[in-house]
Amino acid sequence: MRNGKRTICLFFVLVLTLNMHVPLARGQERVKPTVYLQILIDRQPSETDHPILIKPDQSIALRVELVRSVGSNTDVTGSSKTSYFSLTPWSVIVSNDGVVTVADTRDFDPKKMADHELGSIVVTYGLAGEPEIGAATILFKVVQ
Repeated sequence: MRNGKRTICLFFVLVLTLNMHVPLARGQERVKPTVYLQILIDRQPSETDHPILIKPDQSIALRVELVRSVGSNTDVTGSSKTSYFSLTPWSVIVSNDGVVTVADTRDFDPKKMADHELGSIVVTYGLAGEPEIGAATILFKVVQ
């Protein structure tokens, strides 16, 4: 994929993330993250510059760590305050406990969708009004 397409895709994902998962009520200020979410795969931090490769028969378990400004990390993977969303359910899906798999595309013609092999998962922590709020986006590429 050319860099221009990747930039547009990343921008689109970022805008969707901010608009979908940080809702605003009338007169309410935009919610600002107060904590950083670090996503680990096989105990290694995921790189935001490159998509994570995933095969159709593979499952990838995400580990989500909340990083506070004082530098302490807490595993929040299974927390009731942690939510997982697929922005591209035609390519990758994610369970409520953070396990990513390739989507079943029997009812979907991937040739009709540009960049159908790319996927994006959003992880959020906390709700508006709570002292600890964060979000992260992870890109995936489906490979054979």
